[in-house]
Amino acid sequence: PAATTSASSAPSRVDQRPKEWSYGVFCRSVHSTIHDAAKLSPFFAQFGEVKSISCRDHGNAMVTFTSQAAASFALKSFEEKPDIFNLEGKPVRIEELKTFTERYPGGAPAGPRAGRAGGR
Repeated sequence: PAATTSASSAPSRVDQRPKEWSYGVFCRSVHSTIHDAAKLSPFFAQFGEVKSISCRDHGNAMVTFTSQAAASFALKSFEEKPDIFNLEGKPVRIEELKTFTERYPGGAPAGPRAGRAGGR
């Protein structure tokens, strides 16, 4: 008989890690003067071919490379020499892309917005 899986054992949407995430890095707290794909792309091209850059809310960005090697090179470079991650005099912090549950294994952190769901 064929193996079956119940819906409850399948990972939720926030748990699934898209394969292409291994090709990317997450940029945290990018200064507003450089929070632009056209400015970030040449900087990240030094680590490999950039496929896309998505600037997100709150000064964050997601950089996707065409290879996992380029993303790994960027992460390793940041780990070894974070001072070179400077664009127009502003620091650029990067980290590995993570799913919600990888980032918050115990659930969402409590904070000033905790409990505020819905419209404004």
